[in-house]
Amino acid sequence: MKLAYIAGPYRDDRGAWYIRQNIRKAEDVGIELLKMGYIPIVPHKLMGLWDGIVPDDIFLQCGLEILKRCDLIVMLPEWENSEGACIEKLFQFTIGLKIRIF
Repeated sequence: MKLAYIAGPYRDDRGAWYIRQNIRKAEDVGIELLKMGYIPIVPHKLMGLWDGIVPDDIFLQCGLEILKRCDLIVMLPEWENSEGACIEKLFQFTIGLKIRIF
């Protein structure tokens, strides 16, 4: 099975409820990918609501390290509004990863 990394908005200045909604959107796509035969990697779930434990850059570095091991990156709607997702999309070019925009 192939690994599919889900990239998209996580943070939201409006608060935790909105962050949870972003996590839920990533989960929903992860479920669809699982049904398609992929192993979904949902970083929103891996480190969700761990804000403030380490500097934000550490979370991004963790995501990029995981991304190196994946076969596909899936961009969630409004990924352009996420600084992290934009960096992940650029990184995808350097490692030659396939991309799909949901």
